[in-house]
Amino acid sequence: MSDIEFCPECEAPVIGFGDDIRCTNCGMTFGEMVDVIGDDFLDGLGGDDEVQADEMDELGDNDYDSDL
Repeated sequence: MSDIEFCPECEAPVIGFGDDIRCTNCGMTFGEMVDVIGDDFLDGLGGDDEVQADEMDELGDNDYDSDL
């Protein structure tokens, strides 16, 4: 399944896999979609965001024992 499910231009479904996708309505390609959406949007989808050390501390502060 693609990271982008709907065309950012016309909101039609897209077909294909990875970076070889195309809009079923207007024919926009993956590269054109990235130009419209921006790389920041795709960072979270591709799994290339790193969890910073301070974020790990925040995650560790949760007290799950109290939920039992």
